[in-house]
Amino acid sequence: MENDRLAIVYVANEDKELTLAITYGQTIEDLCLKVCKSLGIGPVARHLFALRNHYTKLWYPSAYHLEMKDKNKFDFRLRFKPSSLQRLKHVDVNAYDYYFQQARSDVMDNKVPDIVYERHKQELIGLGVSDMYRVMLEKRLPRETVESEYRKYIPRECIKRHAFFIKKPIHNALRKISGYDANYVKEQYLKQFECMAPNYPYEEYEALMDRGLQNPPAKVILRVNVNEIKYSETLATPWTTLCAIEDLCFVSIRFKIYY
Repeated sequence: MENDRLAIVYVANEDKELTLAITYGQTIEDLCLKVCKSLGIGPVARHLFALRNHYTKLWYPSAYHLEMKDKNKFDFRLRFKPSSLQRLKHVDVNAYDYYFQQARSDVMDNKVPDIVYERHKQELIGLGVSDMYRVMLEKRLPRETVESEYRKYIPRECIKRHAFFIKKPIHNALRKISGYDANYVKEQYLKQFECMAPNYPYEEYEALMDRGLQNPPAKVILRVNVNEIKYSETLATPWTTLCAIEDLCFVSIRFKIYY
């Protein structure tokens, strides 16, 4: 239609991005529904997903009206962690698969702050090898083909630090793996991932914390996960628990007006 505009939505699966038409009056929820339909995610699990601004990484409320301009860009992500991944798999296997792809993508791009290379080097290589084996099973590719494209599956931080020494461990590990199906491999990948990053996915925001009437507010980073809210004055200082999620009774937003 003449008044339609295009939205580009970046997704975590192999499609990489979707280009969808939006019309005047549509909301973020409308666009989120379109993305879910495109990915085969059903009405029960779709409430776990949300859209955020591709550049600022800030989330949009579902009632936000889309701006009628070309090339709106969004990230589509599972924002609200389900209580049980097995239950999610039972309710909506496509939503479960998307969560796997999202977690995998974040591991590849070193975007999971809980996962520190120095502490998790062996586990990261193990996740990469598991992912290679999964692709061998799902796409029925020979081991040699997947092994030759190892950079697609091994986290970039591992390749950056050990590019010349990583091929042999991958080769030896892949030769030893056999007798599993792709679903089992994905489950084990996510179990290992959950052990390494139990708070995933959490969100971080910059905020000001009151220090009393005599002191100026302090700049802090808020980290929100499914269980609690923590804060730190800098990334180098320890995280302090502000409160548990169940301790919150309301959230108020204070606007500062400039004249």
